[in-house]
Amino acid sequence: MRKPMSFRLRLAVWVAGLAALGLAAAGGLTYLVELARTDSRLAGSLERAAGSLYRYAEEHADLQIDDLIDGAVGRSLNADDECTIGRPGADGPWTHAGAGVVCGRVLADARLLSLIAAAPADEAVRVRHLDGDLGNYAYVAVPVIPAPDPDGGTDAEAAGGTTPDAASSAAGATASGGMAVGETASPEGGVYAAVIDRGAQRAEVARSYLVGYLPVGLGAVALVTAAGWAAASRILRPLRKVAATATQIAAGPGGRPDIGRRLDVDGPAEAVELAGAMNTMLDALQAAFESQRQLLDDVGHELRTPLTVIQGHLELMDQEDLGDVTATRALALDELARMRRLTDSLVTLAAVDGPDFAKLTPLALGPWFDELVDKARGLGERQWIVAARDEAWALADRQRLTEAMLELATNAVKHSPEGSAVAFALRREGAWVRLAVRDQGRGIDPADQRRVFKRFARAAGAKRDGGAGLGLAIVAKIAAAHGGRVEVRSNPGEGAEFALWLPALADPARTGDGGQAA
Repeated sequence: MRKPMSFRLRLAVWVAGLAALGLAAAGGLTYLVELARTDSRLAGSLERAAGSLYRYAEEHADLQIDDLIDGAVGRSLNADDECTIGRPGADGPWTHAGAGVVCGRVLADARLLSLIAAAPADEAVRVRHLDGDLGNYAYVAVPVIPAPDPDGGTDAEAAGGTTPDAASSAAGATASGGMAVGETASPEGGVYAAVIDRGAQRAEVARSYLVGYLPVGLGAVALVTAAGWAAASRILRPLRKVAATATQIAAGPGGRPDIGRRLDVDGPAEAVELAGAMNTMLDALQAAFESQRQLLDDVGHELRTPLTVIQGHLELMDQEDLGDVTATRALALDELARMRRLTDSLVTLAAVDGPDFAKLTPLALGPWFDELVDKARGLGERQWIVAARDEAWALADRQRLTEAMLELATNAVKHSPEGSAVAFALRREGAWVRLAVRDQGRGIDPADQRRVFKRFARAAGAKRDGGAGLGLAIVAKIAAAHGGRVEVRSNPGEGAEFALWLPALADPARTGDGGQAA
């Protein structure tokens, strides 16, 4: 069977995963922000390049379009990934300035050149992006057009020079579209463009991210993982102590569980809570083992006596003597009946913790109490008295409750003289109902009152009367199954009173829903 992953390793893995996820999210966001900043920086550079054309035109207002474009391209300042190009006319040669590699790709990209040449003169000049076959570019294209002739033609047709007004008009053309120039050797105008290798710029951002942020992030994840492992080790140390102690308890001396040992754990509240829960469980196990051992001892003792009696009488019985056979048979049957009562009581106690031991339903206790007293009158020659009878309801199992009260009545008969009084009482006391049986027997010592409800327990000086000492234990279990309790009040020589306390239920006829009384 595959060994499961330890909680410490799971915790460390979760910490590492969360740290990696957080750093990846932060890094990804930073990467996207840096790409946006790069595009913004490229746009600013391209806008400055377009502005340089207008400044050059202002400074050289007397130049023709061909010379203006060549001069503006020639004086441009380009970085390693920038290229400035220009072309007078629609079919003239492209002139360029800048890095040879970038300019070579730009001039070889027919799609980019066609987009630059087709830049509309009636639209505002703006930065554009192109992801072409030969590269990813950011560019700005400025159409250069002949200035209109005041007489209706072009300045070329009028052969006039560039006027100050024409130069001023050219300087402000960025917002409205292409730049108008007075003198022209190319009636159809030309185009000026600045191009930046956007792909190289973005690749540089990615490279700096991989070289800079990624190692730092991985180092941070490793550091957080190590810290998580150390923290998990420290946090789980009390739990490992609990596990080790539990293993030692299970092994015990001689291979037998040492259930008398308890866990002593200092640490987080959860670990102390776990140790306390395990100690509680060990207390319950120890009590169960001791109860089982006591049960086996008591049952062995209780069964051994009648078996010994039966065996002894059968061995000594004179089979020829009919009277001896009859007496021995009667004695054996009596002992077997006692054994039967013992086993029946043990079966009842074994069923106490089962789900069907007590089937609780609303019970009118008044009529039931009258029947109970009538049944008890056949238990012995006593003065059967009803000391109190209130009307009350309770959630109860009629048969189990009758069994408990008759057991108390039987116990009263056993321990009281013939002709004495045995009193029953049914009283509603607040949220409880008290069912009591009182006798005029010899009473119970205070020391014995604490243990009379335990299995096989007998009061000091009590004679054996065929019972096994399980009756009152069964009564206590029945009371607990009803959500109540049983108590005894007694003084030596003054009799004893046993009482069952049950939660009271409101009269269903008045509430309409059988709800329990508050």
